Amino acid sequence: MAHAFCVEVSDWTGDRTPSLSAHLHDEAQVTVVFSGRRYFRVGTEKLVIPAGSFVLIPAGVPHMSVGVAEEGTRSRDIFLSQDFMTSVACSQIVLGKLPELAEQDAVFDKLVSALTSGNSGHLQRRMCQPGKTLPDEIVQAVRDSADPVSKIAIETGLTREGFIRKFSREFGMTPLAYRIACRASRARAALRGDLTPIMAAYEAGFADQSHLGRVFRKNFGTTPAAFSRIWRS
Repeated sequence: MAHAFCVEVSDWTGDRTPSLSAHLHDEAQVTVVFSGRRYFRVGTEKLVIPAGSFVLIPAGVPHMSVGVAEEGTRSRDIFLSQDFMTSVACSQIVLGKLPELAEQDAVFDKLVSALTSGNSGHLQRRMCQPGKTLPDEIVQAVRDSADPVSKIAIETGLTREGFIRKFSREFGMTPLAYRIACRASRARAALRGDLTPIMAAYEAGFADQSHLGRVFRKNFGTTPAAFSRIWRS
């Protein structure tokens, strides 16, 4: 499924949906369900995606894939560049139901048609993080700096505990969990860029390869080494 906007594609087949801890991606994620169902949680909201439907989760939005017994599940995760998101002018979660998506042929073309069509009656758009009030520079400090949470909290005028509660309400995860999730996403991108797992761990700011390995498996369902091998195969 080669396309200029597609950064990565992965398929899932099984009698249980994948169970992944709260994580995020630097790219937008579209999950298309061909048969069965997929289940996600974004913040406190549970999303159920039946066959012939898709969900688009914008880049940087924390979410988790919920493991549920679901016989004959077949789905595809498509990770899209920021250029695509800009082209369709989308910054919200999008849920779409398209019966033709029950077939795997030309999936990307069908999605583009659905997202850019003037007839949006088959789409639902939802806010990603309702009530987000933290300044972008504070969120960036949580994501990119090595400063302790207590130091960042001072800049908001909150106590450490108050800042953690506020951040958790707005992002569905604690500041530390968010920072680690961002590092895991950077490591994933580094592995696609031909770095070894140990180099990717260092590049993304993990203490060592084993720490990256534990987080990577919980967030993405595989190890950095296995991901690297599949990416190069």
